[in-house]
Amino acid sequence: MAKKPLYIQLEPGAYPKDTDWLMMSAEERGCYHSLITFIACGNGSLPDNTENLAKLCNVSAEKMKSFLGKFENKFVKKNGKISHKRVTAEIKRAKKRLQVASTAGLKGAKKRWGSHSDPIKNPIKKPS
Repeated sequence: MAKKPLYIQLEPGAYPKDTDWLMMSAEERGCYHSLITFIACGNGSLPDNTENLAKLCNVSAEKMKSFLGKFENKFVKKNGKISHKRVTAEIKRAKKRLQVASTAGLKGAKKRWGSHSDPIKNPIKKPS
């Protein structure tokens, strides 16, 4: 199985085209970027808890509540979790890339080393 993605791709050029992002204050942009970063680190979602999200973003719970209300269209709230559509899509792409690379690596190892490509299942026996 593929590992958890260590990074996701975000497009800096997309921010200036986003009218919501343009209307955000510097503090709101910080909250937005912090949330999508923590959502990515949380494998696509975080518990929807305003107080905890505020702590992650280093703002008061009141400011976080205001931010989430003002920019609720940026996030998906479902089953007690908060996620972000773009981050979710990027995590899926990253997992797919890891899986493809892992499969290709195993195929190459098998071609090169045959049955010894999986050292746990087929250890190389030392000569007696």
